[in-house]
Amino acid sequence: MIGVDLAGGPDVMVWVAGRDRGPEQWDLLGVFTTEEKAIARCTRPASDFIGPVRLNDPLPEDPTPWPGAYYPHLQKRLERC
Repeated sequence: MIGVDLAGGPDVMVWVAGRDRGPEQWDLLGVFTTEEKAIARCTRPASDFIGPVRLNDPLPEDPTPWPGAYYPHLQKRLERC
C-alpha cells in the first residue's frame, strides 16, 4: 500500500461514491480525491450517488441529511443517507 500525506489541514475533503440499495441501505463504490473522479465511478444513473466528506470530521450515527450529496446523472439531491 502506498501512503499519501493528507495532512493538508482541517479542510481536506474527499468524495464518496455509493449505490443506493433501498431505504437506509447503500454500498460503498469508492472514495476519491475529486468530484469528477467520483462521478466517473457512477455507472447506474438511477442508483449511484456521490457526496463530499471532510476527513477527520465525526458524523452522527443516525441517518441525517448529507449536505452536497446527489445523484450526478439525475442531478437529484439526496434527502438523507
